[in-house]
Amino acid sequence: MSEPTRPGNLIARYRSAGHSYVDVLDQAATTVQLATWACHGCKNQGPRMDHASAQKEASNHSSRCRAMHLG
Repeated sequence: MSEPTRPGNLIARYRSAGHSYVDVLDQAATTVQLATWACHGCKNQGPRMDHASAQKEASNHSSRCRAMHLG
């Protein structure tokens, strides 16, 4: 299984328990640095939040998610 293409706004990428990927993506904002996370396996996503919170939620999700990235 190959790693998905890395988008230009990628902040961090985690490997999930199901060997998928969970990305933290920068969301352009005017005054506040916002980010969101998205799982390539189960397709869950997080809402816009600060970078540190998005990374923490992505890390927590990746440790629990058993979905596999199928392409």
